[in-house]
Amino acid sequence: MVRKRSVEDSSVMPKSENRQCRSTQLSTRDLKKGPKASITSPPPKSQAAKFNARVLKKLQAAVDNNPDINLMTQMPTNYTSRLIEFQGEDREESKEISEKSETTKRHNGDIRDCLQASDPVDIVWPLSSAILGLLEETSHIVEPLPDGLPQRLLNLMQTSEVLWKSPFPERMMVFKSDAGVVVKAMRHVDDDTEYTTLQYLECHKPDIPAPRPLGYVRMSGITLMFQTYKPSTTLATVWPRLENHQKASIRDQLSSIMSDLRSIPYTDGSALGGVAGEGCKDIRRHLGRVRSRFGALPNLKNSYSRAIILAVKSSLS
Repeated sequence: MVRKRSVEDSSVMPKSENRQCRSTQLSTRDLKKGPKASITSPPPKSQAAKFNARVLKKLQAAVDNNPDINLMTQMPTNYTSRLIEFQGEDREESKEISEKSETTKRHNGDIRDCLQASDPVDIVWPLSSAILGLLEETSHIVEPLPDGLPQRLLNLMQTSEVLWKSPFPERMMVFKSDAGVVVKAMRHVDDDTEYTTLQYLECHKPDIPAPRPLGYVRMSGITLMFQTYKPSTTLATVWPRLENHQKASIRDQLSSIMSDLRSIPYTDGSALGGVAGEGCKDIRRHLGRVRSRFGALPNLKNSYSRAIILAVKSSLS
């Protein structure tokens, strides 16, 4: 009488089939452990780890061949020096990866990450009442002004809306702190020309549509320039959709503004360049700034100097 083989009867199941069944059961149990038990690829091995793995493989082969063997005779004679060498390569590789990661982080970063409440605030130009009011509103817990200025400035910047990022946002960004207030944050900038120009326009040409200066401070190597803000659309955005007469109107408005600016009299003897004596600047490669009567470099062989002086002499003749 032939007995039919049952699935439950593992005693008559072929060994290969039995092993396959047990393997499947183990996999099923592992999957039932939840998402944490999901199969993940192991982390890449370092050069030192790969070297040790090769040595262990060689030792295991020697033991399999002769269980009584003296393993010291199978160790590489320069094992320690080679391991140290591989470990050094791993450290260098890890350092390179870390530096690349840090560079990427900085490139995609936020200039506000550099602000520290423990750093002092250098007030270059006084903060307006509008900015002081915003600082007072940032917190009822922080120490009041002026002692609490660093922390309140940090709080204000952290809650401000990002309006614009430069290609390197860790160097320059623009934020909206209030409906009518923006702050331009710049790293390692010691040139006040933009701010003094806004001050000059507010005083001498208030009809020209330019932002009004609201304060200028430095903190943690970051310059914060506060000014008024009016929501608008850039000319580059709307220009393709404008009719010819609209473009002509914009041209005429800009011409009127430039004529108004040129009507400002030149004070004899004053340096050209910034209105506060900042001098002319050459930023074709890097910032070159010299304060002299013509605001240019005293070396007339310099092409930039010659161009500036010739233009000045031509306009004054």
